[in-house]
Parts: sequence; C-alpha cells; structure tokens
Amino acid sequence: MDISKTGIYGWSAGGQNAMAALQIVNVLVKAGKNFEQLCLPGKGHSLGSKFEMRRLNDFFVKHLKGQEPPER
Repeated sequence: MDISKTGIYGWSAGGQNAMAALQIVNVLVKAGKNFEQLCLPGKGHSLGSKFEMRRLNDFFVKHLKGQEPPER
C-alpha cells in the first residue's frame, strides 16, 4: 500500500524549522518516495488561515477520497 505523505511547514525566524524540513525532504528523495510539501514563510507551528486549511482539505480530498479537489 502506498501511503501519501505531505509536509506543511511554517518557516519563521530562526531557520531551525527550515533545516528540519530540508532534512526530511532529503530523506524522502533518497528513498524515492513521492510527497507533497507546502512551505509557509513567516509562519510558526499552527495552521488556521483560509489558505492553509484549504490546502490541507484538498490533500485529504485527493488522497483519502480519491477525488480531485474543486477548482478555485
């Protein structure tokens, strides 16, 4: 079974989140895994904006329901 992966990262000041995200990407690429990544400059660890919630919802619609998300 192929399980889809997604990463949503807030890249706020400090750079630690960015480095951790890139390390994860590196591991996934080396392993030949498919994944989706959404980088949110200036954001911290929480989601909540309309854009973020729409992207998260679209991911679940695509990978859990097997449908294409609606055009916006």
